[in-house]
Amino acid sequence: MRHHLLIFTFFLSINTLLAQNTALRGIVRDSASGSPLGFVSIGLVRLPDTVTVGQASTDEQGRFTLPLESPGKYILKIKYVGYVDFQTPIALPEDAVSLLQISLKPGDNVLGEVTVKEQLIPIMLIGDTIVYNAGAFQVKENAVAEDLLKKLPGIEVDRQGNIKTMGQDVKQILVDGKPFFGNDPKAATKNLPADAIDQVKVYDKRSDQSTFSGFDDGSGEKVIDIRLKADRRRGSFGRFTGGYGTEERYLGSGMYNRFSPKEQFSVLGAVNNINDFGFSFDEMLQSGLLSVNGGGGVADGDGESSGGVMIRSGGSGIGNQDAGISRSFNTGLNYWRDISPKFAIDGNLLLSGSDTRLEQQLWRQNFFADSTVDYRQTTNNRDQRINPRLRLEMDWKLDSFNTLNLKTNGSFTQRQSDDQRNYNFALSEQDPFLFGINRLQRDIDRSRANAAFLWKHNFRKKGHTFSTSAQVVLQPAHIVSNNDFLTTDTLLQQSDQSELNSLYAIKSSYTRPFRKRNRFIEYTYAATQSHFETDKNTFDFNPDTRSYSVRNTFFSNGLGYDFFNQQAGVNYRRQRLRYDYGFGLATQHSYLNAAPNTGTSATKRHYYHILPNANVRFTLGKTAHLRLKLLSSIQPPEVRNLLPAPDNSNPQVLRLSNPDLQPEQRYTLQTNYQNFKMTQLSTLMGMGSITFIRNRVGSDIVRAATGQQIITPINTDGGLLATAFGMWSRPLKDRRLRFSTNINQVLNTGYGLLDGQRNNNLFWTKGGGARLSFEKNDHFFVELGTNINHNYTRNSASQPAVNQFWNYALETATEITLPKGWKINADLSWNRYLGQSTTNNTEFVLLNGSIGKRFLKKEAGFLEIGVHDALNQNLGVERTPGNGYLEEVSNRILRRYFMLKFTYRLLPKGAGAGGAGEGFKIRF
Repeated sequence: MRHHLLIFTFFLSINTLLAQNTALRGIVRDSASGSPLGFVSIGLVRLPDTVTVGQASTDEQGRFTLPLESPGKYILKIKYVGYVDFQTPIALPEDAVSLLQISLKPGDNVLGEVTVKEQLIPIMLIGDTIVYNAGAFQVKENAVAEDLLKKLPGIEVDRQGNIKTMGQDVKQILVDGKPFFGNDPKAATKNLPADAIDQVKVYDKRSDQSTFSGFDDGSGEKVIDIRLKADRRRGSFGRFTGGYGTEERYLGSGMYNRFSPKEQFSVLGAVNNINDFGFSFDEMLQSGLLSVNGGGGVADGDGESSGGVMIRSGGSGIGNQDAGISRSFNTGLNYWRDISPKFAIDGNLLLSGSDTRLEQQLWRQNFFADSTVDYRQTTNNRDQRINPRLRLEMDWKLDSFNTLNLKTNGSFTQRQSDDQRNYNFALSEQDPFLFGINRLQRDIDRSRANAAFLWKHNFRKKGHTFSTSAQVVLQPAHIVSNNDFLTTDTLLQQSDQSELNSLYAIKSSYTRPFRKRNRFIEYTYAATQSHFETDKNTFDFNPDTRSYSVRNTFFSNGLGYDFFNQQAGVNYRRQRLRYDYGFGLATQHSYLNAAPNTGTSATKRHYYHILPNANVRFTLGKTAHLRLKLLSSIQPPEVRNLLPAPDNSNPQVLRLSNPDLQPEQRYTLQTNYQNFKMTQLSTLMGMGSITFIRNRVGSDIVRAATGQQIITPINTDGGLLATAFGMWSRPLKDRRLRFSTNINQVLNTGYGLLDGQRNNNLFWTKGGGARLSFEKNDHFFVELGTNINHNYTRNSASQPAVNQFWNYALETATEITLPKGWKINADLSWNRYLGQSTTNNTEFVLLNGSIGKRFLKKEAGFLEIGVHDALNQNLGVERTPGNGYLEEVSNRILRRYFMLKFTYRLLPKGAGAGGAGEGFKIRF
């Protein structure tokens, strides 16, 4: 595919002398809006031998740097999907640095000229950015972005739609470099049509302040940037789906987008009863729409689980949740506009809600030094939630030296839950020694408001910068609950609890060149104050007055908690042609003040810490990179561990507090390796980390005579957390056959106390898989895959001391395109679970399938009939090992149903029916 070349503006100026090497620097912008373009591919060709001597990509601010070994004559080449190519000769004088301002003009006919059938390169590495070509990965008809991500090597999408890459969580999805519905990844992955996507880019996104200063402050997180095809960046497009099926299953969803270089507008809405919530776990957790310890679900443990659930259900086809059966809705709009070259605004409004019915069977073995106690629980729960949220962001370039950024967001959650648990404790299944009924009703109102401000200043002296940020977070909540225990000793309680959680933070950074060129130094200061106050009044039922009027002082509490932290540091950074490195040191003073209102004395403590950091990046050849990092941090105690009154909301666990807890100290070593071989189109990636933990918070677990566990948090003298991930992918014969494989493991060690004995615990989860796919002429696609996972758990003070579990899965998927617009899809998975001391060593087969037909103009309509869990074997079972226990949960989930669906795609003017984007290609 050939792009016409148009240069809108270009000027070149020389402004600084160097001692030895030459470096080429510049900024790439959109010609219409003037906004910077991130992740643009830059290449430099040396003359007269036309050897490529440098490759780079622009950062999020559109900036790039190409170090050179010597001055001379070159050709600068710039390519960016959706824009016309840029190419110009450059003559760099001796000992000079060139600063370029380049504007690219959007291409109107980028998709219009196909000259040769070329092989799509599936993966490229540009610096530290992994770039996937969406057109190289086959997805089913009417697939969304989530379906595409599941196909990409190195990216994992679980049943709930949560995403990991290189073993790390992805917490934000960008669309064309811009936020899309805030920090809610699922708004993009569950709604954007896959056929609108050209590229998927994965990289570590640092904070705006860190990006500006050029110093890595450890705030980076994995981000996925979805790049749309050129025709979807202009005009309107959308996708609308409706369906109805057996078992009274239904769904309706729609998304409309209007994009231009200066403006983006999107509106979405969905309603269904197939467990497709359409928003993310983190968004639900922050807004209070999801609770870790309440409303049914898995019974509360001791906080020392392995971090890996070993049994997973086979998924739910169209839906993705296994915990009960839910009716849900969500609607919202997202808007971004460059009002002027100096001012941009971005925001979104979302409203979501759900009504979930849960039926659950829980079995838990608690291992002690001399016995094993079984806990069994049957749960019936109804949970209703509604949650509006608003986000607004403004960027204002005051002048060439100053920029302001303001971010605000707020949310409100109203939740009602009714949870009834029938439970018993037993030494064997036939011999329960304690049983009862626990009914927990909760009404929760929770709000959250957040405002963040950032000022960035460039001094007139080159390389001198100053930035300062401030943030305020307020989270009030009101919780009314009825907690009834119907046992031999009936206990009826009602509590009224008010909370206020607030955070105030400020951070400043000053950078300047240090002695020679390409050396910089940074001075930082940061201060944070976390404040929490709660007042909980618990009343027992008075049978004489038939009201909750007897105050229970044991389960009533109040607490004022402040954790103040200030940190001052200095950092050094140097850039070289083949490597760059940096290191720094910070001193931190923390002050903890926890004052209960129970009459006991306040806890006041001062903490002093030295926090080192370092990073180094090597360029190994043209396409290989190695990065090493040292990070250190302080984690204050959780508020729930400091509350002066016990928590008895779970019948099998009584949680006590420990006001003497100290903050955890974490020191982490990370390594990241990436290599892409153009000749073989193969990709090798690896990531590893090891974290050493001082004052780790563990658990002191004591078994009461009633069978209940009494848990007290304690500090332990160490712990270790190690993770590793590796992925290799390459095409095979004819490059229509692709193979990929991955391995991963998590090792978590530490100790606690179990019935007064030291309990050394070790959780080791390891696994891997392989995938083979074949595609022929866009008409036939088949994929085979396998996954094996093994979990090893050891607790030295319990019997049995060791538990092991295995998961095996074989998967296959097929898509066939027939004449006259017919499509057939089928996917099948076989799952087997084995383990020690378990009740559910089982296997099942999950089969989903559909047949459909395209019709209407440009094949914009698609009618299909599909079946979910055709064999009616799907299981909603989870198995979790932990510190002295093994737990299995079985939920009532969606089983077999048939559904008839109709999808209509609104295509932009000039767009075809779909297919691969232009991407990046190589001829054979």
